[in-house]
Parts: sequence; C-alpha cells; structure tokens
Amino acid sequence: KSVGVLGFSPSTISRLFKKVKQTGSMRNKAKGHRPRSMSAKEERLFIREAQKNPEKSSRELSDFCSSVLGNQISARTARRILHRNGIFSYKARKKPFLTNLMMKKRLSWSKEYKDMPPQFWEKVIFTDECKIEAFNFNRSQRVWRRSLDYPFSSKFLRPSVKFPASLMIWGCISVQGTGRLHICSKNMNANDYIEVLETKLLPSKKAFFPDTNDWIFQDDSAPIHRAKKVKEWHSQNNIEQLPWPGNSPDLNPIENIWKLLKVRVGKKNPMNLKDLKQA
Repeated sequence: KSVGVLGFSPSTISRLFKKVKQTGSMRNKAKGHRPRSMSAKEERLFIREAQKNPEKSSRELSDFCSSVLGNQISARTARRILHRNGIFSYKARKKPFLTNLMMKKRLSWSKEYKDMPPQFWEKVIFTDECKIEAFNFNRSQRVWRRSLDYPFSSKFLRPSVKFPASLMIWGCISVQGTGRLHICSKNMNANDYIEVLETKLLPSKKAFFPDTNDWIFQDDSAPIHRAKKVKEWHSQNNIEQLPWPGNSPDLNPIENIWKLLKVRVGKKNPMNLKDLKQA
C-alpha cells in the first residue's frame, strides 16, 4: 500500500471518508471532562467556610462538605478546589496578642509621634534589654553540598544545645552612637534597674549630650521599669521620658543593634558563659 499524492496511506483516506460521512467533519470529538465534584453554589459555600475559618485543615474542610453540604469529597479534592480559587496553605505569621485597649494605645501613640521632626528623635536615648545565647544565634547558616551528600554529616550541621549559656544585657543608643553595656543579673528588681540607670545610663548621657540637659529617655513598659521606686528616681533626676505603649511593635531602633551584635558574637563561636561574656 503505497503513499498517495497527499502523503497519506489509503487506509487513512478511507477512515477519514467514513468519519466525514458519519459526523460531517474530520475534526476529532471533544474529549469528555470529569464532572466537578460540587456545584457552583456548593463551591461558593465551601470557599466562604475556608475564608471564615482559615486555620481549618483540608481534612476538616472536607468533613464540612460532608456534614453541612451533604457532599462527600476527599481532602485532596478540597485542596484542589482551594487552589483553583487562588487559596493556598501558608505558615501562619506570629505576632503578640493584643487587646482592643492595646491597639487603641498603639494607634494613639503612632498618631501623636508620626510627624515628629528628626530634631526630636535626635534627643532620645533608646534603651532595651536583650537575651543573647551561645550556640543558638538568631541567624540562619547556609552550606554548600551536593544533593547526594548526607545532610546530617557533621560538616553540614549547625550545632545547637537544649540549654545554652545565656546572658541578659542592657544597652543604650542615640544618634551619637552606642552607650555603655551592662550584663544583668538573672533576677533583676527595681533596685538593680536603678543601679543600671545610675552607672550606665547617666554616664552614657554625659557622653552623648555633654553640653545640655535637653534629652529624652526611652524604655519599654516592663514591670521593673514602671516600679514606684524607679518612677521616683526619674522624678528626682528630672528625667523626661518618652511614653511607650505596652506590647508595642519593634519601633525601637536598638533592635537593629541587637541583631548585629548577635551575628558578630556568633562569629566568635563562644562555647561557654565565660567566652560569651568576653565576646
């Protein structure tokens, strides 16, 4: 059976003639699609439930379809429907729990200070405490290895321990730079905090602003910061404080200093408390 002028075999030509005679066209029939597992109305209710309760798993959402919509679908089908509607699973972000009162205070503070000129912030001494640990530094470590390499080989691991040596430190900064650093005792009280202010804050203030007393002190709303004795100390020393809302977002620029400090200390690889203090 030789190939004809058109380049097709006689059997192909014969088959095409039969198709035209039967269907009136040489086009193939459209392939049938599997019917959707739920109606458009059911899908809208399903999507509404997922958006109303985003913490539900795909298994729980499939159970919702069975118990409420009367439509039995698998967890895999539930995920496929969510994906078709542009909804995907993400790891939930963490943030401090806030009451309505906390939210109002934060918003009020932001409105009051958002338009303050740079000259105002140049007068502020920002302070904070920070916990720093040996081994467990807040930085990721990347390594080069082949896909077939054993990932738990010691040269590819970043060591960690359950209870690393740690220190609580207090520090202060201003537009002039960094102030004195203090290693805190494990259980600080109001008297300990006053000692830190007298021995670290005031000398730092003299270094920052030697020719003026026009400066502002910032600390957060930790209980020892707001103790009665501490408030009296502020009053006796005529210290102007910057109001700071509880559970505030990390607006304190010293947070960036703590990040840099942890990275640099981590590069020194302190293995115990003595090494950590030295670093």
